[in-house]
Amino acid sequence: SLKGYPNEHHDVILRFGRFPSRNAALGRISTAEEEEWMASPECPAWAKSQAVTPTKPEALKGEESQKDSKKEVPKLYGSVKSYGRHALICTNDSATSWPSHVENGTDFIGLLNEHISNEVKLSLCEKVNSSTSYTDVIVYPDAMVYHVTNDNISAFGKFLSTPAGAESITNCPIPHDPLPFEKLVLVCAHVSRDKRCGRAGPQIITEMKRQLQNLDVPESQVTVMGVSHIGGHAYAGTLIVYPSSDWYGYVTAKGVSIASILEAIQKNAVYEKCHR
Repeated sequence: SLKGYPNEHHDVILRFGRFPSRNAALGRISTAEEEEWMASPECPAWAKSQAVTPTKPEALKGEESQKDSKKEVPKLYGSVKSYGRHALICTNDSATSWPSHVENGTDFIGLLNEHISNEVKLSLCEKVNSSTSYTDVIVYPDAMVYHVTNDNISAFGKFLSTPAGAESITNCPIPHDPLPFEKLVLVCAHVSRDKRCGRAGPQIITEMKRQLQNLDVPESQVTVMGVSHIGGHAYAGTLIVYPSSDWYGYVTAKGVSIASILEAIQKNAVYEKCHR
């Protein structure tokens, strides 16, 4: 019967943004979440039948094998470029209002970008500032929040560009405080930069917060918030866990990846299936 097909198709698109069963035929790489779903009883018969790659004439097989041998399959693990400090500028604006390139503006993040070295990663985060007289900037690996004004933004930029360490923090001229949480999960929700992150990010944030609440994990232990482009949106949904600096990709709001990542966070471990 075709009665349930439209609803099933809709559910699959809503969950993955595409038909995973067509990945092999179209030469796409399946995510860990998609592979797990296709191998599970949850996967409908019509999807399983599509997952079989149709046979091709021998002549085409030979030609395609030569093409495939030249292709480089992108790897999830090792896809993160090295960086120094990561500065997260707290903003009262939601991710839906952020411009595509936040660092190029004339506002606070644009001014700060003029005073830092290339090793510093700058991002916006969905956290309300604690005061109207300064801008809160969360910095890792410092695990500190710095209170920056337009008057000391130049000094702060120079500080960010120096090697991180306890001595550097102690000598920092910018007022700062320890973070009010132990661990931070940053989920890319930057829709104007990449629609995939804009679609997946808010769903992941909502589901993570729901599961943490069900586990009775307070925000003082694990806080989850949206962040602007962090790199690697081809691996959407993407997120970073601090202070461990663990990056993850191909995370979805449904399935086991979120539960597994949260379990790894609580155990100070890594969920290798989605680890970058």
